[in-house]
Amino acid sequence: MHPILVILIYINSFAYSLFINSQFSLTDIHIGFFSPAMEKSPSTSNSVLLSDVIGSSRSTNAFAGFTRSFASITRLLEADDSNITVLAPTNRAIMKLPQRPWEDPSEYSTLGEDAYEGKIGEDRALKNLETFVESHLMWVSPWKEGEMAKSMSGREYCWHIKDGVKIIQPGNVEIIEVLNSVRNGELWLIDGVLN
Repeated sequence: MHPILVILIYINSFAYSLFINSQFSLTDIHIGFFSPAMEKSPSTSNSVLLSDVIGSSRSTNAFAGFTRSFASITRLLEADDSNITVLAPTNRAIMKLPQRPWEDPSEYSTLGEDAYEGKIGEDRALKNLETFVESHLMWVSPWKEGEMAKSMSGREYCWHIKDGVKIIQPGNVEIIEVLNSVRNGELWLIDGVLN
């Protein structure tokens, strides 16, 4: 396994355990890839790509860091013709998860508490994290209300407006706003995660 990926997992694990039991959030401290970019208002650009804006919001730098862990996803975000919608969960939504994004309770049930130890465990954790990220990448942009969209992980979703709030189903996840509209897609901020 590439040493950088191992470090990424350990940093995320450390940050998760540190902040889950404290009053701080990931926006209060900046470790490595968590370094914030300037907050940006929604923008449209013909030359800017999703790879340029994925880390532009301090409230989503954890997810942005996860996307950079996988070459295939990085290439997708850099491709001119991707045409995808990135549903970026807030740091707070990721921190509220009952387990880390790379953990699967069924794997703990089957394999025990050492499910993510050693080379095989690290590979399992990376695959789970990749699936987590892929669940937040939709193969459509712009994504219209009521339109079914398939995620990179293969699950289908749609969104609608209910009582003035944009909601993704299944999952009942609120769309906070469209952060950026760029040449190869859109970056949406969501208040929850898709599994």
